[in-house]
Amino acid sequence: MLDKKEDKSTQVIIASILLSAGIFIMDLMTPLGVADAIPYIAVILLSLWLPHRRHTYIAGIIVSLLTILGFFLSPSGERLSIVIANRILSLFGIWSAVIFVSKYKYSLDVINRTKESLRREKETAQKYLDVAATMFVLTSRDQTVGLINRKGCEILGYSEDEIIGKNWFDSFIPKNQSGQFKKSFNELMRGEIRPVELFENNIMTKNGEKRVISWHNSLIRDDGGEIIATLSSGIDITERKKAEDALRQANKDLKKYAEELKRSNSELEQFAYVASHDLQEPLRMVASFTQLLSRRYKDILDDNAKEFISFAVDGANRMQRLINDLLSYSRIQTKERAFNETDCEEILGQVRANLHESIEKNGAMITNDPLPAVFVDQTQMLQLFQNLIDNAIKFSGKGPPRVHLSAENKGGEWLFTVRDNGIGIDPQFNKRIFMIFQRLHSREEYPGTGIGLAICKRIVERHGGEIWVESEHEKGSTFYFTIPVKGEK
Repeated sequence: MLDKKEDKSTQVIIASILLSAGIFIMDLMTPLGVADAIPYIAVILLSLWLPHRRHTYIAGIIVSLLTILGFFLSPSGERLSIVIANRILSLFGIWSAVIFVSKYKYSLDVINRTKESLRREKETAQKYLDVAATMFVLTSRDQTVGLINRKGCEILGYSEDEIIGKNWFDSFIPKNQSGQFKKSFNELMRGEIRPVELFENNIMTKNGEKRVISWHNSLIRDDGGEIIATLSSGIDITERKKAEDALRQANKDLKKYAEELKRSNSELEQFAYVASHDLQEPLRMVASFTQLLSRRYKDILDDNAKEFISFAVDGANRMQRLINDLLSYSRIQTKERAFNETDCEEILGQVRANLHESIEKNGAMITNDPLPAVFVDQTQMLQLFQNLIDNAIKFSGKGPPRVHLSAENKGGEWLFTVRDNGIGIDPQFNKRIFMIFQRLHSREEYPGTGIGLAICKRIVERHGGEIWVESEHEKGSTFYFTIPVKGEK
């Protein structure tokens, strides 16, 4: 409006001058000064179309001077007192109009400044909202969108112009939910229900995709306390919801797997029972009766028969060892014991006692640095140490076996080292030796079932650690394994 006034200022000033001149001329030709010079008020009213109040005051001064000048120049057809009174009333009318127009223009200025201030504040607020990573939506009492920030436009996929003025519930809420939301919103506007500060719901984007938004609501009231709108800030939690659903499904699958594993372990325990009783009994009978046959008929059996009997007894004994080793392997998981603080020095002492005969026979020397106390299954830790040391003695080189144990604290875990001077391992087999039934030598060279290191690996993994070997052929081997400091699985 102000710009339009400034554009027409020149025309208004010219019109005011012409009008003032015409009124002055008529004033000179009329005895009472053109009905008491009241028409000059029209000049004052014309200043409404001029941009500043000073224009009104200037016009008031000019027409007041013309009114006074007319007093002296116009013909006197009435008594002087009447003419003076008329002139005074004219001046009063002129300046009443000046004051009215001035106040009116002042009010317009205040209104325009207020509007401009509000516009700038709105732009500033919009800028702050636009840089926020949260969606902001102002929903008016009539359910239309009065404000939305840039993040909201990004989530919905629309431009701001496409959203402002639209009915929020009809345009951006799924059809099967919009009716209930509109009903609740109207009840909220009427104060019939308490506001829900936090809630989640679906919204529809421009491409038809549903997004899940977590909202925080604030009510906006007028000066009388009546609710006129809601300001909602929302976070897109669609991906989080998908992750939660996936996690719930994974937990469900894990529970199912755990139940299946429990059932499998139960079946494995049953198999172990059968293997330790029903399978070994026939083997013991075969070995016993074969040995009885050898003793009773040794005088009439030839050398070939005796050799065959020896093969049968040896096969039965090897089968028993194999079954026992398989049982040991399977029971690592099925016969778990609680972890307790265990002194590895004591474990090593028990191993020395268990392997005393083998140590003496082979002239082996078992040495160690100080070993820690760790939280482990004591029985399995004994088996781990014994298998590694027994292997070191079994696979020794030409000289007497030398085995050294040490341990180093690596922060969250203990790193154990078992070093020997044996025949070593070709590096290409460093992983294969930990697999069940994997042998690198024939039974004639080195007896055994090929399960010992597989048992070691399973024990270490049950304790939450790792095991590996570093070795070269004919240069000895160093076995490493880790055990968590607190024995956590």
